[in-house]
Amino acid sequence: MTGWMEVRLAFLKRVGAVCLTVAGLSGCQERSGRDASAAGAPHTPGPPPCAPLGQGGPPGRDYVKEYYRKYSVDPNTPPEALAPVLNAMRDRRFADALAATGELIGRDESRFRSRPEAGWLKAEAHFYRAFAVDTLTGDRREATRELKLAAEAGHLRAVRVLTEQMWRKHEGDPDFAWVEADPAELGKLLRIGAELGDTRSAAMLGAENSPAPIGSREKTYWSLVSFALDINESAEVRGRRMQSVIARFGEQEVGAALSEYSPLGSGTAAGPGHLPGRGLVATIYADAALRHEYGSSYGRRGTEGTRPGPSPSTLELLRGFQGYANVARDIAAFLLVPGARSCEDKSIISVSRGDIVALLGPSDYAVVRCGPITHVAMVRRVDRAADRLYFADGLFQYWQPSHNSCITKFDLVPSVHGGFLAAVPIHEVEPMIQAVVTLRDRPST
Repeated sequence: MTGWMEVRLAFLKRVGAVCLTVAGLSGCQERSGRDASAAGAPHTPGPPPCAPLGQGGPPGRDYVKEYYRKYSVDPNTPPEALAPVLNAMRDRRFADALAATGELIGRDESRFRSRPEAGWLKAEAHFYRAFAVDTLTGDRREATRELKLAAEAGHLRAVRVLTEQMWRKHEGDPDFAWVEADPAELGKLLRIGAELGDTRSAAMLGAENSPAPIGSREKTYWSLVSFALDINESAEVRGRRMQSVIARFGEQEVGAALSEYSPLGSGTAAGPGHLPGRGLVATIYADAALRHEYGSSYGRRGTEGTRPGPSPSTLELLRGFQGYANVARDIAAFLLVPGARSCEDKSIISVSRGDIVALLGPSDYAVVRCGPITHVAMVRRVDRAADRLYFADGLFQYWQPSHNSCITKFDLVPSVHGGFLAAVPIHEVEPMIQAVVTLRDRPST
């Protein structure tokens, strides 16, 4: 696991099988081509209840852990290209590690499977090179330079090493007297970590004693996001901390901080049916989920570590998000489906496909299908004027016209800290939508 604990959202992404079992939710038929009525099943007025999905109880942390165990990509399976580096480091052959990292760093991008993978592996090479340099030569300045190159490419472990060193220097720890701890440089590195969903980086940016030169409004924003990212803390403590900050600065000022710094803005209006809006607290949690998803899976990895076996059903996907929502305590997860539902649950809302597209926004997960292949991806940005959806998608190849006959235009757009977004036309995605999972305010009843 990656330190965001057992409850993480990146694990929910996985290319599915036929319809991702969306058949039970949006009218898509299974491959057999037979539905219940065709098989002679008795007619039942109205849809039957779905499997229990109550927001007030299970699923919770245990369900999310089990979902992760079954469906996630194993992060401990290294890419083949990094094996020579890792083997040399493990065997303490540091000269060989320097040679292997130098080859990766100098390798032409065309020799990698994708631009995102090239950037990621080069960042990994800089990270391991730093430790090889330090061990072989004791040159801490050169090692720090390598770590900074990794951090600026979005390498979270490099960010953590550097910011901890700088923070210890500011605290007066004599073991870190050698560190050059410029406050502006510290602020730059902490922003990289926080924008990639790192709990500690966000907390250090938002701390009252932070030496990073940031304004009060931004400090307020990052302190709130750090509470939401710290999902292993008890719900009572998280809620108390959030409410304390909101009470201290006032809802208007917190809303202004979200408007200025959050990709989601300060809130989201209620939708069709009984879909709640998204107030300050729900926006903070959705923001944290969005940043963590981008930091965990923005197109860098290949297929190494993909677990064999079936893909999750859409109801399992919803349960996973409800597990996260129940751990957070202050939010709820809803599934929007086009057409009539074939099972009844307060968390599943029938909405026209056009209205679903109109509701799509950052942090929403879209379940889409083209032909027999279904896919799940998180929306990072929406540009309706340009007819463009931008997905934070570790499996961006799904959207390429060479793989997807429903898409005619695809761009892999560079984003912050070495990441990339999959950009596709909204009007081409609309007919592909099978469902959308969205985090909203928790209903009072």
